[in-house]
Amino acid sequence: MRFSSMIPGQPNPETPPAFSTPIEVPEVIEISTAEFDVVAYAHFLLTQLLRQNTALLHGQFQNGTGVWLLRRRLDGTEGPDVEIARMDSVGAFRVVLARFGYYYMAVQLYGGFARRVLTHRGRQYACSIYMSNDNCTGYWMRVYAHVLAEQTGPS
Repeated sequence: MRFSSMIPGQPNPETPPAFSTPIEVPEVIEISTAEFDVVAYAHFLLTQLLRQNTALLHGQFQNGTGVWLLRRRLDGTEGPDVEIARMDSVGAFRVVLARFGYYYMAVQLYGGFARRVLTHRGRQYACSIYMSNDNCTGYWMRVYAHVLAEQTGPS
């Protein structure tokens, strides 16, 4: 998915949840190329990641292009990187990083680390998020995820 011209919208319409609170990630299979929505874009990236049992989502903006890659990590074996999205605007890429920093990393807008539990399609995932959104250290993010448990309904 390629975006060449985007006007970043409001990246943080809600208050970030406490670290102890699991975050539900809505299923977003496609994102509109007509209008950039940073919340939907973050949900799209996380949907791609959380469809795997164990995987790494990583993105970096370098040489005028931001690339988002997904790498499956089955049974301790690293799979190949698969490109899932591409961005040509450093501003839009940084807005996505800021969204992750604000909402998923408890307001670490310019970089940091967080461990979160995310839920998606009835499963819980342990996630470790590393991010840099700084001119000196670069614009990049790595999110490692693995399944913790299946959620079940009331007995």
